[in-house]
Amino acid sequence: METISQLETWSQEELIEQISLLQTQAEALTHTLEMSKAEAQAAGSHCTIIQCELTDTKTKLANANKKRNRGLTKIKARFVTGPDLKDQFDKDEKEAEEKARQLVEKEKEDAARSAEHDRQITEATISKVFENSLSSYKLKDDLIILAHALQISDQGKNSDLSA
Repeated sequence: METISQLETWSQEELIEQISLLQTQAEALTHTLEMSKAEAQAAGSHCTIIQCELTDTKTKLANANKKRNRGLTKIKARFVTGPDLKDQFDKDEKEAEEKARQLVEKEKEDAARSAEHDRQITEATISKVFENSLSSYKLKDDLIILAHALQISDQGKNSDLSA
């Protein structure tokens, strides 16, 4: 690029030729810029299209893997039973209620037995005198009483408690 002092020495034809050359270069650069913009826009469009396709594919995959939840359907129906079936149903229901009542009573008895057993162990812990060697006590209750008397844990198996 020439300086202004150099350009002042040029003739008018040389200046016109230089201006024409610069205009041609400017037009070429403008064309190149427009092409680059068009290519960038096309690339952006392709990316947008691919992103949309990817999102759609992910949605389809999620829908394919999702468990289908089918709603309940209401069915109107009537059951007609004979008197002998109703009697059998009532009999079975009474038996089930009796079994449930017996189970509750058994649980209450077990709880009472367990409470009495715990009371006896507590009483024996306070009052029992251990006269024999520790290895002579083999019963679980004796080992539990001994553990309570020594204020150690009574959790575990007989073999663990006697060791």
